[in-house]
Amino acid sequence: MGTFLDCVGKPHIPEDRREEFQQRMLRLFREGGMMCWEKVEMFGKKNSLLYFPEPDENGHLWFNYNYFEDDCWEDAGMHDGSIFSNKVGWQHFCRVMSAAYVLEERSSDTPCFADLRDPDIPHWFTLGWLKYLFGEELPLESPSIWDTYVFLKNAGEYEQYGGSWDDILERNIRSNWDELDFLAVKTVEHGTEEVLRELEAEEAENGSEREEEREEDGSLPLSVCYAGFLAYVKKVPEQLTGTEDEQLQLIMKYLAEPDKDTLIARAKDEHEPENLRDLPLMQAYFPRQIVVKTLAEIYHRDFWDLWEQAKEGYACHFYQKMVKEEQKPVQPIPTDVYLHLTPEEKLFCLSPEEMETLSQGTRIWLEVLQIRFNKALHAPKPWSDGLSFQRSMIETLSAVRARDTRVRAFRDMFYEFLANWDQPAYQAMWKLFEEIAAKEETESSRLRQYLALLFNRPLRKAVFGV
Repeated sequence: MGTFLDCVGKPHIPEDRREEFQQRMLRLFREGGMMCWEKVEMFGKKNSLLYFPEPDENGHLWFNYNYFEDDCWEDAGMHDGSIFSNKVGWQHFCRVMSAAYVLEERSSDTPCFADLRDPDIPHWFTLGWLKYLFGEELPLESPSIWDTYVFLKNAGEYEQYGGSWDDILERNIRSNWDELDFLAVKTVEHGTEEVLRELEAEEAENGSEREEEREEDGSLPLSVCYAGFLAYVKKVPEQLTGTEDEQLQLIMKYLAEPDKDTLIARAKDEHEPENLRDLPLMQAYFPRQIVVKTLAEIYHRDFWDLWEQAKEGYACHFYQKMVKEEQKPVQPIPTDVYLHLTPEEKLFCLSPEEMETLSQGTRIWLEVLQIRFNKALHAPKPWSDGLSFQRSMIETLSAVRARDTRVRAFRDMFYEFLANWDQPAYQAMWKLFEEIAAKEETESSRLRQYLALLFNRPLRKAVFGV
């Protein structure tokens, strides 16, 4: 048991776009707090230092820790240019990896679809974060609910897991057109009678609430509209003569007609039954798939055989055009919204311009640190040689880790301080950490934040000037 992610289809990143894809993925992992750790041992003390995932000489990278979640999961990363993961949990690690799979999906030149059923995350949500990170650089326009369903159906996914795919398609509904597209999916999968029963049951369950909405806009219940639409389609065969094959051939002639003017001319031809003449153009706001499924049930034919003919008709193209025109653009979703972060939690990557978003308590804390730093900067150096400074760093970090395993230093910061041990500013900053860590009442969150501040050079410069 656990939460897993996957991809339907085999993604392929073109050779000339692989470097760009890898750089985007590295940025996504960095912004999302994915990290590795490097084990160090000095003076008999062991410690783990955090660093961002880095590709090896073959372009492979792996990690299993998320800084924001402060937890480890099973290995994930990139191998041979493709994303991989195992158990991902359901918090930050999961959300970042979900976005990675969607980024891969949108970067591939072969059809594929990120499988986010386990965490139940809609694609539009992850696409919003990708738009925030990369702007309009990615193809962000989602395929329609129907087109996604067809892809999954052709991939054989609906044969065993139809219910769970229904759920994730429903999560991706963002407009009335998506709602109707999903109605078409359910009709094709489950049949007209079952869908009508579901709609009527839903109306009964939410009757009073929906009735108030309908009174405001003057609309009818969807179950009533759906039932009326089915009744209209079912009347068409009743008005026709000839064998079933002849009737169906005539109906499909209308549905498959690609020319609008021809359809309009036929609609005026009183030699044909009225319902048949109006069928391609009537109630244009209902998906044509529902018409074809109803006919398939009446004549006991395969829906997909009939749909191959009908989908080339003007009526179908007109409907798809309306859906596309009304599709809502993806809105950017900032990192702190996508990952539910406070500014304090992302201090290691917070820009100086974002300092005003910090809580008043944290801003006061930073001001106090600045005062204490300036005082330490003008005091005698605590360490006279690099070895004693190195011992202080590893012993202080080990003592803090023994008290709270959530507190880890960053690798780049650790080695930067060792390399600049004789500089007064570096000694003052580390002396301040020693003093903070020595107090038992210091919260572990403040220790993490201080180490994050030391790592974040732009923010550190804004606070300490170095």
